[in-house]
Amino acid sequence: MAALGPRMDAITRVPHALTKALLYYYFHDQEALYVEVLDQFFRPLLVRLRLLLDCQSSPGERIFGYARAHFDTIAEKPHYARLFQSEMMSAGRDVSPRISEIVDRYAHPLFGRLPATLQRGVGDSSTCVCPPDNPLMEQ
Repeated sequence: MAALGPRMDAITRVPHALTKALLYYYFHDQEALYVEVLDQFFRPLLVRLRLLLDCQSSPGERIFGYARAHFDTIAEKPHYARLFQSEMMSAGRDVSPRISEIVDRYAHPLFGRLPATLQRGVGDSSTCVCPPDNPLMEQ
C-alpha cells in the first residue's frame, strides 16, 4: 500500500487538513481514497470526450478534438497523469484491478464512439488515414 502515495496519517498532519476520523469516515482506507483520486481525473475526462464525440462537427474535427482534450487534460492536471502512469507501470504483466475498473467505467463507454467517428471520417473523406504499409506506421 505504500506505493499508493502518502499515508493517511501524513494527510491528516497537513495544516487545515481533515481529521483522521473524518478522513476514515469518507474513505474507509487508503485504497478507497486512491480510487477516488483516480476517479476525479477520469470522470471529467470522460464527460469531455463524450461531448466531443457526440457533437455535430465533422469527424475530423471530432477526432482532433478528442486528441486535444486528452492531452489538454493531462497538461492541466499532470499529477493525475503521473498517478495513472504509475498505476500502469506497477501492474507489470498482471492487470491491476484498479486499471480494469477504470477501463470498464471510463474507456468502454467510448470504445464504440471513436471507431464509429473514424469510419464516418474515412467514408466522407474528411479524415486522412495512413495505409498500413506507410513507413510512418512501422514500429
